[in-house]
Amino acid sequence: MRIYTIPRLYCPFTQYLKTYSDEMTIAEHQIREHTSTWLLRCGLVNTPEELNHYEAQQFARMIAISYPNRGVEDLKIWCDFNTLLFIVDDILDEEKNTLDKRQQVISFITDFITVLENNSSSSIEDSAIFRALSDVWRRMRKRTTYAFQQMFIQSIRDMFAGGIWAYDHIANGRKPQLAEYLENRQFLGAANFATDSLPFSAGVYVPANIYKYPPIQQLTIHCRNAICLANDLFSLGKEKEFNADFNIVSILENTRGLTVNEAIKEAAVIHNAVVRDFVRIAKSVLIFDTDTNKMIRKYIDALCCLMAGNIVWSTENTTRYPHHYGYRTKVY
Repeated sequence: MRIYTIPRLYCPFTQYLKTYSDEMTIAEHQIREHTSTWLLRCGLVNTPEELNHYEAQQFARMIAISYPNRGVEDLKIWCDFNTLLFIVDDILDEEKNTLDKRQQVISFITDFITVLENNSSSSIEDSAIFRALSDVWRRMRKRTTYAFQQMFIQSIRDMFAGGIWAYDHIANGRKPQLAEYLENRQFLGAANFATDSLPFSAGVYVPANIYKYPPIQQLTIHCRNAICLANDLFSLGKEKEFNADFNIVSILENTRGLTVNEAIKEAAVIHNAVVRDFVRIAKSVLIFDTDTNKMIRKYIDALCCLMAGNIVWSTENTTRYPHHYGYRTKVY
């Protein structure tokens, strides 16, 4: 695998994270111990080597730093769900796996949604993934409202729709164009799922009428895109080993005739422009009554934690995305 060097990305939000506090360390330890036990109990990993593989990716660390103001019990559930999705992502990415055929992928998605809608599926008994999904969803349902659960299921549908969009491009030999990629990337990368889940994962709720306010919608989309663009850069080496067509660096190479290093720098420029516009909009949205402004401020802070947590975890903690990070260049 080639290890690419990624420029330092603009993200002025690390002050929202409690990265090295005693409180964070204790929470991370408790979350990690719980999720490791859960992976073994559900049969998602079956050997010490498999467990070590996922523990080295530090999902508990990602959850602890990205949601610094949530209680540990909720974050244990959230880490379980996120770890399960990473495992699903790994399965769907493996070309040798039987899920690489479209109809099999759709059948998998249908069963996944059926578990969420009915907490049952004919596949539960035969699949560690669906047994684990049923278990974690049962625990999450006890701590959430029906309205949240319906929104959450739709978010999962949108996430999988992004995967089908990519699969259809691959099956038809079509490379994505930049505009359509930027439109779909938030779903392909499950960033919609991260922001939509904030009422549970961060304890942050924004009323529907405020959430639909166009500047709030744009802040949400900017957050999702910033997370995904950063991930494209950090995961470039890993993706180039298989199929990197759905990575902004490769798209910039293909559509603008850039070298890979030129495309990396241009991708950083795009990321940083998104974050700068997020900062600009965030300064102008506190125009409501005091209580509403407090809710919006909490929501914006939670989005900032997602963006900052993703970068800190990707560059300092996980083994999932090998890369070199941090040289400074004029990409701001």
